[in-house]
Amino acid sequence: MGARGVAIIIHAIGKLQQLPSQTGNNTNNIAATSSRIRTRMLVRVCVTNKENAKWLVRYGNSQDISNIAWSCAKLGIMDKESEIFFSEVGKRSKRIVTKGNSQTIANTVWACAKLQMD
Repeated sequence: MGARGVAIIIHAIGKLQQLPSQTGNNTNNIAATSSRIRTRMLVRVCVTNKENAKWLVRYGNSQDISNIAWSCAKLGIMDKESEIFFSEVGKRSKRIVTKGNSQTIANTVWACAKLQMD
């Protein structure tokens, strides 16, 4: 699977987390919480490992990078480790700006602002 495929999966996870949670019995709430924890862990593996983050930014296009950044912000993945991905984004910001459209640039900037990245 290429960077595009990984970006699509991460973006889908971010979108799924936007869905309203089902109200009901406690078992459903526990299952939903467990599922959210697992999906956040999956995204973390992709963006917090230095080699993975470098690979995603190097081989992903502007939209892929934007989708991953947006998903990190939606999922609230903002710790020291997520700075690895955003550091790689910063190193390649010229490419993102010159090759991206206004939507990808806006989403990336929004994600950085939401996560209070410098």
